[in-house]
Amino acid sequence: MFVIIVFSIISICITIRRLHDLNKSGWLWLLYLVPLINIIFAIYVFVAKGTEGSNDYGAPRPTEQTEKILGILYAVLLAIFILAYGGIMTWAISMQNQLPILQQLEQTNEIAGKTLQ
Repeated sequence: MFVIIVFSIISICITIRRLHDLNKSGWLWLLYLVPLINIIFAIYVFVAKGTEGSNDYGAPRPTEQTEKILGILYAVLLAIFILAYGGIMTWAISMQNQLPILQQLEQTNEIAGKTLQ
């Protein structure tokens, strides 16, 4: 749970900074909470070109060392979450496919147990 909270805070901070780079309000990050629109919005935030020079949010500032570290941490956590989710889904699907086989084995064991008694 702690990792999810940290991941969310980092994500919000990076998104707000990116929105300011696009000369947009930081409050637009709330669009991530709207289903389906969040996908389109994320693509826009990731691929849109930032404004050249100064904008309503000031001149571009250099990225601080802590922000670089948070960005790397964010990317690493995102990769871990994607891999973990894929592994969990693969395991769940394989268990679902094996459920009929396990039920048949259980029935066979019950029948075999009755015939031995």
